[in-house]
Amino acid sequence: MNKRSVNMLFIIFVLVLVATVHSSSSACAMTENGCCDILSEESCNLFREDNKCSAPSFSHYCQYTCGRCHAEWRRVTKEMVQSTYSVGVELKYSDIGGGLQIKGDVTKNGCGKTTGSGAITFIKGNWIKIKYTQEFIGRVSCWKIFGGTAYPKYRKQFAFSIDDECYYPRINNLMDLSAAEGDKIYGEHLMNSDNNSKFDGRVYRCDNKTQNFWESNNDKGMRGATVELRRSPAGGEAGISTETSCGTPRYIIKDIYVK
Repeated sequence: MNKRSVNMLFIIFVLVLVATVHSSSSACAMTENGCCDILSEESCNLFREDNKCSAPSFSHYCQYTCGRCHAEWRRVTKEMVQSTYSVGVELKYSDIGGGLQIKGDVTKNGCGKTTGSGAITFIKGNWIKIKYTQEFIGRVSCWKIFGGTAYPKYRKQFAFSIDDECYYPRINNLMDLSAAEGDKIYGEHLMNSDNNSKFDGRVYRCDNKTQNFWESNNDKGMRGATVELRRSPAGGEAGISTETSCGTPRYIIKDIYVK
């Protein structure tokens, strides 16, 4: 085999190798919140000009940016509210100290006579985790907090956020609080009974037991905690949800961050 043939074989080998790497690799495109979506190499080509990245360095640039965005908490502002959904809850949104604060005032008692109350605040961006502090005020026996909506997992136990007009439940695409999956809860204050702040990990309750921190037996002021939760891998818009029945309590959600 002559030198020219060897060179041709080498070139073909390199081209095949490059094609294999490109077909199996992924890249990403910058989105409105400064992070990125993972895209195929073909889709990524469309975004090269906007991001001013050269073709060879584009994938590395985006992967670095994705890693950086997902490693740092970013404070959520009022402008980052994508949309809202509520049944039997009056919501008020404010910017406090540069960050979004949500006040929920439940107006619908529910408890079998009507549907319970529910509210979701969807947050813009392709974040994968969310952190927030929630304060609980007043009394209510049934509630779903710190994660996904009551539907569909707890739908048979109690009807929560069902739209009165079309009976179509909304979901918020968050995973329920689970220490085993890496979620966190801290800063707990009276999140069990009047003399116990330790939250027991139950994100749904509908009873009058002493350990039900939001129930009438435990009405000694504000209770609260900070949680870090995962976004559902199923995709779709995602945000913070609170659902209640058998009571008309209030709550505040503040110090909201995503990454």
